[in-house]
This record gives sequence, structure tokens and C-alpha cells, in this order.
Amino acid sequence: MTLEIQRLAAFLPVRARVALALGIADSVLPAIRDGDSLKTAKKALDDAWKWENGKDVTARDVYAHIEPVTVAATRSNNEREKAALCAIGSAIYYVAWHAFSSELKQKKKISVPNDMADVTEETVNEILEYASRTREVEMNQSSMVERLLTDFRTHDPNEMGKSIERQYFKD
Repeated sequence: MTLEIQRLAAFLPVRARVALALGIADSVLPAIRDGDSLKTAKKALDDAWKWENGKDVTARDVYAHIEPVTVAATRSNNEREKAALCAIGSAIYYVAWHAFSSELKQKKKISVPNDMADVTEETVNEILEYASRTREVEMNQSSMVERLLTDFRTHDPNEMGKSIERQYFKD
């Protein structure tokens, strides 16, 4: 289960690609049974969606959720829950990567963590791979991509684009 990442990266603005990653991550929340892990995952996704929507959340704020989500995944003994937390962790990495990139383009003086160098557009496929292991993903990724391409297609994939509300994939 992979997406045509090159197509996404070429024709969707940053916020649409981020929304796709977050929509997939949201879809795996039901696989998380542990209350503390679920709280950690929801908080991470809430802040990532706030960044997506242009709220006052920095790249550092998003990045701060990576370790707690990773710890929760490591601690889990349930394979589906572990996969869900890994999907969410990868989505948070992806959002943080774009958030740091955005702040650098705004000429903000920030230090970027070294592990951001490992994140690429291919991370979306990693998110999908983990999500597929949860058996919670019901959304049709192809139709999600087609909808995004219809609603948000761009000729400049480096532009931020319009923010997309969390509800977009639930309609």
C-alpha cells in the first residue's frame, strides 16, 4: 500500500500533503487501547493539526511530541497499538520537518534537530505502511489523494497552500 509520492509532491502544496499524513494518522487512533498512550497520541496530533491550520504552534512544539509518542510505541506490547503509535510518530516527524522548513524560509533563526535530515516526502509511505498494520485504516487513500488533487492542486508544490481542517477527511 503506497501512494504515488512523486505525484503528490509535484502537484500538492505543503499543507495538503501534511493534512494527508495527519488524516491517515487520525484514522489509526482506535487501535490505541492504553489510556496514557492514547492521550499522548491525541495531544501530538492536536498540536500538529494546529500547525496545519496556521495556529500559534512552532516546529519545536510539534517536534516535542516525537519522544513521548516513540516511548509509548516502545512500551506497548500490542502490535496493532505499536503500529498505530509508529504511524502517528512518523506523521509528527513529517509535520515537524515541514514546520522547520517553513520557519527557515521565513528567515527565523532556529536550530533544526539532526534527525530531521532523515525525513523526506517518502515518509508518507512509511505512515501508510504502519497504518495498514493496524487494520484500522478504512479510508481509501486513492480517493483521498484524488480529492486533495481536485481541491488543492498547485503548480508550485513549495507553496504552503490553504490550511485544511481536520474534519476534511471525515466528510
